[in-house]
Amino acid sequence: MKGLKSLIRYIFSAFSDDLLDSNRFLIATYLNGKSGEIDEIYRDWYKKGKYHSDDFIAKYNFSFEGVEEELEKHEHWKKYIHLVTTPTILVFLLNI
Repeated sequence: MKGLKSLIRYIFSAFSDDLLDSNRFLIATYLNGKSGEIDEIYRDWYKKGKYHSDDFIAKYNFSFEGVEEELEKHEHWKKYIHLVTTPTILVFLLNI
């Protein structure tokens, strides 16, 4: 069956080193969270969690394994594309 499939990618990038832990947490959420939980955590993060990041991050017991490698990919892409805002959300439509 042919049709359109959407692919969504989030690019997390900090423009200050003191915000990198927030990016690490958001990436860890993506790598470790369950499908519905990820969207809820992101929504809560941008609504209120980012204002009290240490307390918000402490509520979750996510593994940070693989996070540094993924963060490096985001940082590399940010430099390559000359990214100036974050988060960046990319939406691709694939004709399959």
